[in-house]
Amino acid sequence: MVDEEGNVDISFRNRVLENLSVFKSKLTEIEANGRTSSTEVWHEPRLDKRKIYARIRCNVISVGEIDTVKQQFDAEIFLGVKYKEPELKGLTREDVDWEKMWSPRIVFANAEAIHSLECKHRILDHSDEVEGVPDAYVTYRMKATFKTLMDLVDFPVDFQRLTIKLMSDWPEVDVEFVKDMDIKDSIRMDVFSGCHEWELCPVVAATPIRGTKLHTGSHRVYPKYHLTMYAKRKALYYFWNLALVLMLIVCLSFASFAVSADQPEDRLSVTLTLLLTAVAFKYVAAQALPPISYLTLLDKRGDQTILYKQQSRNMRS
Repeated sequence: MVDEEGNVDISFRNRVLENLSVFKSKLTEIEANGRTSSTEVWHEPRLDKRKIYARIRCNVISVGEIDTVKQQFDAEIFLGVKYKEPELKGLTREDVDWEKMWSPRIVFANAEAIHSLECKHRILDHSDEVEGVPDAYVTYRMKATFKTLMDLVDFPVDFQRLTIKLMSDWPEVDVEFVKDMDIKDSIRMDVFSGCHEWELCPVVAATPIRGTKLHTGSHRVYPKYHLTMYAKRKALYYFWNLALVLMLIVCLSFASFAVSADQPEDRLSVTLTLLLTAVAFKYVAAQALPPISYLTLLDKRGDQTILYKQQSRNMRS
């Protein structure tokens, strides 16, 4: 009995020690999660309370793959942001600790994945002007995949807007985005890798977006800036591989008239085979599109073919 009681006490003590060890590890984990990181950056608002007008220009270096199914596109861009900074007056680039300087805190809101990002700072001297306040010039060079909402009503003869959405973490009372009128936005056409399927327009549209609290659902309104490129789909591929095949399926429906009228079962067999062919064709064509809540131009033509085949089958039955 004494040995059994001793074994029970040892087992109980081991379980208590094990539970205490787990409890200690959880406390250590909670402490680590709540500890301030040594690399944390705290962004202080401007002491002069002055509203900053960030002047933006963009050069689209290249546009990569445009994925209709995932509704995204790849792009490499160069973004330049200028704003007046009195604290830089009389200083050179080497004299400034840019990590402690005020920053517009630009965020690429619809970037699905950023593959590379390089940020640099410069000082643009304007001593020849009346005020002589220099510009802080922040440049971003990045490669990323951007999400965009595609309008596919006219697919496959659609025209798409490829938009890069910028946003600042400062509210609109502190920062406002405007277009840099000193140099125009541009896009390179010679390195477009999707030229086999798309025709890229040589223009970049810059649009400052003014939001409201009703739209954001927040107690603050944040500035936004959209950079939009335009691409037109080359529909010849879809004409030869989809539309032409669809037309042939419709034409084959008249093949049932070659079957004698006193053999309705054979006529129905031919019509049903063509109907199933049209359904399978529509299923394959749908793989080129994302799941959307409306019918595209190709969907309408496919549905018309199926309805025609169904009506033809009912008339011959």
